[in-house]
Amino acid sequence: TANKKESLLLSISSSNSSGKFEGVLKNSNSDKLWLCLLDHYSTVINNTKEEEATKVAAIEVGMHRILQCRQAAGRGLEAHCFEPSPVSYQRITQSRRRMKDMVAKERIHLYNLAASSTTNDTVEFNSAGGTGDSVGANDVWNMENYSNNSTAITKAKSASLVKVQTIQLDDIVSPLLKENKEIGIVKIDTQGYEPMVFEGLKKSIREASIQHIMFEYWPKGMDLLLNRHKDKDMRCLASVELLQMLYDAGYKLYALGVAVHPHFNLQGKRGNFNKVINTQRPLNNFMKNCQFYYHLEEGIYFSKQDDYKMGFWSDVLAVAPNQGKKTHHNCIETR
Repeated sequence: TANKKESLLLSISSSNSSGKFEGVLKNSNSDKLWLCLLDHYSTVINNTKEEEATKVAAIEVGMHRILQCRQAAGRGLEAHCFEPSPVSYQRITQSRRRMKDMVAKERIHLYNLAASSTTNDTVEFNSAGGTGDSVGANDVWNMENYSNNSTAITKAKSASLVKVQTIQLDDIVSPLLKENKEIGIVKIDTQGYEPMVFEGLKKSIREASIQHIMFEYWPKGMDLLLNRHKDKDMRCLASVELLQMLYDAGYKLYALGVAVHPHFNLQGKRGNFNKVINTQRPLNNFMKNCQFYYHLEEGIYFSKQDDYKMGFWSDVLAVAPNQGKKTHHNCIETR
């Protein structure tokens, strides 16, 4: 409604507008950054006397496969890993059963749940078993939201749409903290569902209970799930709100590299693309930063590709305020 729209716009414009990124990480590949952070905590664990052993937990939200959960467990972290898709979850549990490292295997805790804003509700989930599985009956390739299209939803349900139980991540973090475990890393990749995941993580963020939060930052994907991607007044509000929440809690934010689907033709554009990313991406204003990802697609910096609608995305690392009191590790070095 118009009133709701005005309320959302007012809440963003009246919020603290000083939010900014600290910079772009030298280590701009999310997979390599994940390993760097795991290695950091592995060193911390191994360098602590056994009777004073630091118990560190890692949480992965949106797995698709067991690899990164296994990497965490293999380095001595307690790994709590979430995969909503029943198809992918079955594949993951089979991979866990085949693990030969029994110690690492025991550190892995798997959940066939969707991290969300509430616990014990359900969401409709597109569960084909691929990397594009996501909440809702949406056409991600064509960026169409079918939430109000009964024909499209019926078609999706007959294919791969299932109901999955939800959980707030705060309900996972709190018990771990009571067991005196440090929450070293939370990694979130939910194909645009991040705003709802962070809604269920508000308490942990407010209390800076998580040392590092890595998440996919796909503004158009977030707006698609909220059906705002075609409204220039409404788009980016969810992205800005998410970043601002972290910033207001004292987290320092670092941007990683910009990614695009291989269907986007970068032939002859790669040099200019890299130059635009390195020189034009705004880091001192969350709204302008979000709009930049839309502008990349809209032909402002280079020729528009009419058959490509998925947009551009990045990853963000949020570092807790209390990390500044600890030894600074080489995972967090800016260009």
